Amino acid sequence: MTARNSEPGKAAALRWRAEERAQSRPEQRKPLSMQDLQTTLHELRVHQIELEMQNEELLRVQDKLEEARARYFDLYDLAPVGYLILSPEGLILEVNQTAVTLLGAARATLVRQPITRFIQSQDQDVYYLYRKHLHQAGGAPGCDLRLRKPDGTLLWVHLATGRESASADPGGNRVVLADITERKRIEAQLQRSESLLRETQELGRVGSWEWDVQRQLMAWTRQIYRLHQLAPGGPLPRPEALAQARDCYLPEDQALLRAAFLRCVEQARPFDLNCRISTAKGKPVWIRTCAEPVQENGKVVRVLGFTLEVGAPGPARKTRPRKSSQVDRDPRG
Repeated sequence: MTARNSEPGKAAALRWRAEERAQSRPEQRKPLSMQDLQTTLHELRVHQIELEMQNEELLRVQDKLEEARARYFDLYDLAPVGYLILSPEGLILEVNQTAVTLLGAARATLVRQPITRFIQSQDQDVYYLYRKHLHQAGGAPGCDLRLRKPDGTLLWVHLATGRESASADPGGNRVVLADITERKRIEAQLQRSESLLRETQELGRVGSWEWDVQRQLMAWTRQIYRLHQLAPGGPLPRPEALAQARDCYLPEDQALLRAAFLRCVEQARPFDLNCRISTAKGKPVWIRTCAEPVQENGKVVRVLGFTLEVGAPGPARKTRPRKSSQVDRDPRG
């Protein structure tokens, strides 16, 4: 055992001896010799220095803990998402600064307030379903809803449940709020663009299609179904998808289409063809179908195309030539 490790034992023995001497009667106490007195004073001094060193070490550890605590609260308050601790009844128990900003109210006024106070009335049912599943096995899935600030400003947030917080009341749950207002705005713009594209295609009687080479799925837009006089549906089933789409063409045009499709997938060559199809009601129609390959890592993974009606069967129709020398054209044109 080292001298340092023996110090606590010395201190304990010294204390025991002091207590024993203090409890003895004065007439029973033996006077200390000068050597014993010097030894006792030395031991007390060593013990005092050891206590001072331990105190300094404790102060250093305490300072580090305070620094870590300060960093944690800085990160917690300045996190890019809002954190709330909610009671089982849905009352706000604790919020970080980001959540304060999202809710648009002072931190002191938020405590003990129901979170539903800030949820848009049309989205209260969304939050109710979220709360319903909150304490079930597996927890509640996240949900998107709108918050209304006291000044009337609306913003979209994604609400998700984090791990339980030790600082909350028993049963409290940490809720994460992420501002998704910009994402919702972009999604709305995308939906409007897609709607405009569909309307434009329907006005121009142009339909789009996509062939997923890897999954072997053929997807049609509504105009393609309308052109084929079919009820609109989802992607055509695999692996017969391409065969089903090809079978719509008249037998004498199927070989032409099959060869163009093969070159498109294997050689990444686009095609632009005039062909004849027979609709589900037996109506023969001339169509123009064009396709462009989509490559990833040098391999064609999808084929995108459009199809439009160009008239009833008659003399072969010549397709306007395209500038690319790699585009397959109708040999009859």
